[in-house]
Amino acid sequence: MKKILIPVDFSDLARHAFELGKQLQSELQAELHFVHIVTLPSHVLLTPDGELFDDDEMDITQLQLEHEQAERKLMAWIDNVQSNVVNKVLYGHVNETLLHYAQKIKADMVLMGTHGAFGMRELLNGSHAEYLAMHADMPILSLKGEAGKRIEKMVLAADFTAILPTNISLLLALRSALQAQLYLLQIQKPGKRKREVEIQERMSAFAEANGLEDVAYAIFPAEDLEEGIVRFAANNNIDLIAIGSMQRTGLNKLINGCISADLVNHVQKPIFTFKLKDN
Repeated sequence: MKKILIPVDFSDLARHAFELGKQLQSELQAELHFVHIVTLPSHVLLTPDGELFDDDEMDITQLQLEHEQAERKLMAWIDNVQSNVVNKVLYGHVNETLLHYAQKIKADMVLMGTHGAFGMRELLNGSHAEYLAMHADMPILSLKGEAGKRIEKMVLAADFTAILPTNISLLLALRSALQAQLYLLQIQKPGKRKREVEIQERMSAFAEANGLEDVAYAIFPAEDLEEGIVRFAANNNIDLIAIGSMQRTGLNKLINGCISADLVNHVQKPIFTFKLKDN
């Protein structure tokens, strides 16, 4: 894990991501990229270099001032981080600009605070963390409640038969940096029950194939995947949930749902989402 992107909006949740980023940097020797986005009105255009397009017909002074103020504030935020730091203030629309920057620098992970999204807001807009989880190639670690709480227990929820994570090495790096206990979890839905011995054998094979050592196995019954993961996390004092995303978007998401996006929006715990691929 060489590059970690941390979006900064100067909120308490962004400060939480900032502090965790510093911890991960000390363990992983990663380069931290702190990025603040100055959002633009729809009628304001940018040059190919990402600068404001000045056509003398609109006043961009206020946006330029906001950019300068954000630069000073961001510099003050990272003042006590000694090295391996890049700070950027960019113009643009938050989702697209963060995704483009993450792809440009080939970030290994995005670490960000999020308030989630519920109800009509979720239907219309979702959250920034959900957008990145649904579109980015790299894993997203989203932080919400429990700011400052030490991450001691992690759970990887998956079906260990048909799909494998492409970013398991980054999950291992995160676990190592946090020195956290790791559970492998499969939710058993009614009508789809398999023998526990068979599931544990598949979990064990999965762990061996992916270099996962000293892990605990768990099989948890529930009517709904999200509800099962949440109840297991609550019952076992889990601090971080890791889950893969098939990155369903548009009509496909509306019809089939996406459990990782639901967790990012609804669960008040850190969520580590990553892309899945067919075996």
